[in-house]
Amino acid sequence: MSLSYNQHTDLSTDTFTFTFDFIDINDVFAIGRRIFDAEWVPLTITDRSASAKTVTVSDDLTPYSKVQVYRKTTVAPIVDFQDGSRLTERDLDAAYRQGLYVAQEVAENANQSTQRVDVDTDAIADNAVTTPKIANHNVTDQKLSLTLDLSTHSVTLATGEISTSELANDAVDGTKLADDAVDSEHLVDGSVDNVHLAGGIDLETKVTGTLPVANGGTGATTAIPFTVKAESGEVDIPAAGTAATFTHGLGKLPEFFKVYLKCTTAANGYAVGDLVDFIQDTNGNNVISVYADSTEIGINRALYISVANKLTGAKQDISALNYKFIFKAYA
Repeated sequence: MSLSYNQHTDLSTDTFTFTFDFIDINDVFAIGRRIFDAEWVPLTITDRSASAKTVTVSDDLTPYSKVQVYRKTTVAPIVDFQDGSRLTERDLDAAYRQGLYVAQEVAENANQSTQRVDVDTDAIADNAVTTPKIANHNVTDQKLSLTLDLSTHSVTLATGEISTSELANDAVDGTKLADDAVDSEHLVDGSVDNVHLAGGIDLETKVTGTLPVANGGTGATTAIPFTVKAESGEVDIPAAGTAATFTHGLGKLPEFFKVYLKCTTAANGYAVGDLVDFIQDTNGNNVISVYADSTEIGINRALYISVANKLTGAKQDISALNYKFIFKAYA
């Protein structure tokens, strides 16, 4: 049985007992053997009990396979012998025990340091410990201060290092992302839904492919020739020689425009509500002109308006009382 340390493999508790003797309870420490590299790492002591011979640590012991509680007796003199002084058994025992304990600790390598010499912080110059002197994974959570100043340092994260479960809801907002930092390849299919869209989508520039009819599109896979439409209400048919007009409001010259007859009283074989695309007389005696500019559509005629009877096909002149003009324009 060792005289200067005890090892524990049951790490289900954070309090560990020891059996060795000591001069000062503060000379008792604990180290843990790390699983992935078999290194011994100092643990943080939060409580020591001289009467119960226990120490309590605050570290997460999951990464460790065992804990060793050990004694590290001070090598500074604890008894100052003076000429002519009276030596007591207590002083002699203390001096003897100090030498004995230190010898036991060295012989048994109680702190698992082998040839390592523990150095107090006041013996280390500022910035003396550089990166090459620190072994991989040697800086554990317990050795970090509460915050890290990354303002002058860069951090490289391995793929998958930070998962979504480690981010608080809404932790990454627009102020944390550079412009255009998130492109389509970093978005999961279906992850951008209506809730996450601000305002709306400009369908003229932001949608390609087919927009289904159910979603307000045409269902067409080819380019749509017209994007805006203007349609009048029912416009009275004036006498020949007087123009009828409709202000379309498209703001530009229409790409396509048309004037129809809408049947308002059954006539010429047409029922109320029928639209008739009438054709002008081409014999030169009865000219009908339909025209448009960037503001309006107009129609004027020299004489009568003729249609083919819906049922017989016979040419018939209409009565303006039975029809209205309907103007349509597209751009």
